[in-house]
Amino acid sequence: MTVVYGISISVKTPYNVKEKYSEKEPYDVQESYKEQEPYMTTECSSVQVPYTEQDCKTVSNPYEVTLPGNVVLFDKSTTSVQAGSYQVYLRYVDVSGKTQNYISGSFTETAGFDISFYVMDQQNYNSFKNGQSYTTYVVENRRESANFNFIPPKTDYYYFVFDNRYSSFTNKLPQISATWGYHYKQTQYQNSQDCVAVTRYRAETQCKEVQKIRTVDKQRTVTKYRDVEKERVITKYETLYDSWTGVHEAEKV
Repeated sequence: MTVVYGISISVKTPYNVKEKYSEKEPYDVQESYKEQEPYMTTECSSVQVPYTEQDCKTVSNPYEVTLPGNVVLFDKSTTSVQAGSYQVYLRYVDVSGKTQNYISGSFTETAGFDISFYVMDQQNYNSFKNGQSYTTYVVENRRESANFNFIPPKTDYYYFVFDNRYSSFTNKLPQISATWGYHYKQTQYQNSQDCVAVTRYRAETQCKEVQKIRTVDKQRTVTKYRDVEKERVITKYETLYDSWTGVHEAEKV
């Protein structure tokens, strides 16, 4: 007997195909950005600075001194005195505001004779002239020469009298010198520096380092990604089926 039968076989067969795909691809770009950056700077300002200074001025300070003074009343003054008469010299002496007043002098009868000499104030001279009683500060009777001195007690007219009334025939020629001396107070001034400390102000520039912040533009490189279309070859498989038929002779039973 004949038997017919069939056999089917599947086989995977590789084959290559091109395939498109998208891939993230990195790339670098330059990017600008702003950044806060600290920095040091010098700041200056004008300020009023106090300082102490000596302020001085010249001051005239008064003070009193006692000084000597003198006045020449007679400097070898010569006069002629007639016989039986007298001759008078008149001087005004002001002692106000003065101390240690004195009058000193001398006389000489230059012809070699003698003569009388008196010194009186105004009141006593008037008495002398009128034949009344009087007082003298100096009296020198019938002297060829003499020194004299006295203290004038007051401001007055003083009379220096050469008296030749006792002589009947002889004229006389006396010569006199006299000085009035005294001390007086005088205000003088002495300059001195009067100083006081005063506070003044002057403008000064002062500087200091300070930290500040500024915005700066910078560049940096950043990596970005973009989609790139690519192709690739991939291997795929397909299933193939193969079949065949066979005949078999079977034995009879």
